[in-house]
Amino acid sequence: MKIKIEQTLFKTKIKIATKESDSISLVSNIEKINDEWKLIYTYENTPNILDREHSDIHYGTCILSVEKNKIIGGYYYTDRNTSGKIKFSTKG
Repeated sequence: MKIKIEQTLFKTKIKIATKESDSISLVSNIEKINDEWKLIYTYENTPNILDREHSDIHYGTCILSVEKNKIIGGYYYTDRNTSGKIKFSTKG
């Protein structure tokens, strides 16, 4: 799984790619909550055409924070009534 976060003066875009699908942020916000910076976004997930038999296009929300050692992680929730924990680390 790979994550790409792009930020400009007016917008933050988040893209996640896996073997089975791609997700792209629809709306996003960076906010300080309880003295911790959070990246909060809603996304659309589009599975590859051959994987749609077991995985439909769906929407979700992700709440991420920067942890120690340049790790970003948090939780996601989807309209398929699924949720989970997610973590990313930098290359190198």
